[in-house]
Amino acid sequence: MKTALATFAGLLALGGLAGCINTQSYDRGAAWSACSDETDKAARDACISDHMADASAERAEWKRELDAEETARDQRAGELEALGVPEGDRSTGPVRDGG
Repeated sequence: MKTALATFAGLLALGGLAGCINTQSYDRGAAWSACSDETDKAARDACISDHMADASAERAEWKRELDAEETARDQRAGELEALGVPEGDRSTGPVRDGG
């Protein structure tokens, strides 16, 4: 059983690594496409570097937003639990104005 768990954990880690590599490859390809008109090597390298940094910043912002939503859901679930609302009746999704 321990061997199966270790194997499963290893496969999960490899899957996460593959996702990271795929994201980097995609970003690099998109940056090369966006900067392909640059004829000067230094300018092209700077362009690619800027595009890669922008993509990384966008992903970091998206991650912060997801983390904030998760924190809000967890907090709302705790509030509903404290009020005695049965688990099946709890809605902890995002609360949207007007909806």
